[in-house]
Amino acid sequence: MRRLILATLVLILTALMATPAHATQPITDPVTGKQLVFHNHVDTAHIMWDEPANTFDIGVVIGSTVHPAEPYAMRLGPDADRTGREVSRIRLPENGMLNFLGSPGDVLWNAPARYSAGWPPLWAGLGTSSDIPQHINPRSIELNLVEVEGPDRVVIWIGDANGASPVMDSASTTERSIRMPPGAHTHINWTFFQPGRYNLTWQATAVTNDGQPVTGRKVSVPWLVGHDTDLGLPDGTTPANKITIPADTVPTTAPTAPTSTPTVDPSAGSATPPSAEHAICLAPGHIDFATTLDSDGAIRSHIHDTTNPRTPRDIRNYRAVIPVPDSTKFTLPDSPSFNALRVAGPPGTTLWTLPQIQQEDLVWPGFSTENFDYSKVKDGVTTSISSVEGPGRFLAWQSDSIDGARVLLDSGDPVPVITSVERTHMHTAMSFTAPGLYYVDFNNRTTFTNGESDYAYTGAYFAVGDTTISSVCPQLAPTTTTPVTTTPGTTAPEPTPEKPAGSSLGSNLLQYLPSFVFGIVGLATLIYALFGK
Repeated sequence: MRRLILATLVLILTALMATPAHATQPITDPVTGKQLVFHNHVDTAHIMWDEPANTFDIGVVIGSTVHPAEPYAMRLGPDADRTGREVSRIRLPENGMLNFLGSPGDVLWNAPARYSAGWPPLWAGLGTSSDIPQHINPRSIELNLVEVEGPDRVVIWIGDANGASPVMDSASTTERSIRMPPGAHTHINWTFFQPGRYNLTWQATAVTNDGQPVTGRKVSVPWLVGHDTDLGLPDGTTPANKITIPADTVPTTAPTAPTSTPTVDPSAGSATPPSAEHAICLAPGHIDFATTLDSDGAIRSHIHDTTNPRTPRDIRNYRAVIPVPDSTKFTLPDSPSFNALRVAGPPGTTLWTLPQIQQEDLVWPGFSTENFDYSKVKDGVTTSISSVEGPGRFLAWQSDSIDGARVLLDSGDPVPVITSVERTHMHTAMSFTAPGLYYVDFNNRTTFTNGESDYAYTGAYFAVGDTTISSVCPQLAPTTTTPVTTTPGTTAPEPTPEKPAGSSLGSNLLQYLPSFVFGIVGLATLIYALFGK
């Protein structure tokens, strides 16, 4: 009898050790059997090349890993950011900018282009693998929305303070495609006019360099939109943050008069400011957007801050704020040497510009792969713009006295990329066309020698203009005689978008620790009670 009890206790302990204390189990849609995707960075349609079929295929990216699309369904349910503000629906503004979606005051389900910590409800984008064959014309690749099944209209759109426009619209026969060159990645808004089950069917097309058409296979990706009860799911199936500020209570008009203290108005197109406890306002000096390989072989990106050379540090995404004061204003000259910058405006246009050559009173940002192991990759590292949130256009460019200016990265054009095939450290000028708060997100991508690809994001806020600096980083306001770099708090850093927190082996093992300790103590106590006398 005692042996039976002991064996039972061992089985109980084994079960305890096999279950993480806070493990998140995949949630499956009982109707389709597909795994629901939410609270994550997602490419809901990712163009890939199917080598055996010699054509395009469509997958999905979850985190930073490409998967076949068929096992997954996107889940857009009620959710909020960390302030309690609803991020799963939008209320159309009074200014008419979103009238292509309906009337001012209408409330619609929307998966946002804007990132919120933890990716609620899901941070959905589109992408293209970088390893598209060279015989494909890269500027001809398009992602096409060929069919939408569901209870109502679906609109996929982009916008900022200067305007907004649909990219794809299920009610349109013409707005059904977007150009997606190799390595492209973008986050956009996904608006659904009614809750329910939708099925979006995608197809990639292109032409070869000699003009021959290439048509990929059609792939369908389901979306489950609305409350659990709208979809035949048991109430409480989909985890979510508590909504304390519903979308239908958010004002649809901006304040008619400015406040007495200068502030950055998100409704004017500026990025959402980081919270005070997470913002790291950088003093003048040198920083790099750095890309490396981890000990586990995965690509990682961060900001390497040496503004204080005695205490260098690495800063995670969504924390660093780079001031770009009014003293950096640059008037675009009427000179052929600056023709490449005409994408930002005609001669006479004002650009707030961090220069390519270091100035001691400014932050001097660069790009670095100095610690990257190129022996493990095939074609180097490419850096492109993933997204820019802000009131204007962003350019990274270089110039010299012979060739003039050349644009390396442009928020208005997804094609330019920076490619490094050896350990590199470079600086560029960085220009902005309007004052305000920006968030610039870079995508750093590589392909390993075994053919597998990986990418990582790195980004920073740019406080452009004296008023913006005074609002976001008052300690660095231009009237301050001695700029001071803020000290990071003791809170844990935010997880980077490319690698969700808890994905490493170490963090997974830590999940088992409470159950393991509890099981050992419990087993020892019971064994002593049964056999100790």
